[in-house]
Amino acid sequence: MNTSEERIIKLTTDEELDKDLKKINEMNDDLNEVIEKSYKLNNFFNISLTQLFVRMSNATIDVFKEFIEVIFKERKFKYQEKFKWWKRYNDIFSDMYIVLSKDDRLIYFGFFLIFLAILLNFLDMIH
Repeated sequence: MNTSEERIIKLTTDEELDKDLKKINEMNDDLNEVIEKSYKLNNFFNISLTQLFVRMSNATIDVFKEFIEVIFKERKFKYQEKFKWWKRYNDIFSDMYIVLSKDDRLIYFGFFLIFLAILLNFLDMIH
């Protein structure tokens, strides 16, 4: 640290403070508008049927892809845990729950299952 260096303290005026405060308030208002628009776009109750089906199909595809990864993932257990046959299945189902609980997947995957049940019931009634 140089002792010969002088430290300068810059004082601001009330006008500069007001100007900075206005900038901060404008940025805060812009940020609030962006957050509100994002919430409106992603709100489950404010989407159209086409968006619902698109999100449902995307969520279902992602869930099935990750289910395949979870099921075929190599798991290593301690020697004592090899005799506990339920431990493997417990780990698989807990990983499946983690996959389903990401974002809004549980809602959209549930809609897919309901849609599939209605479709199968309709096909059964036809024959």
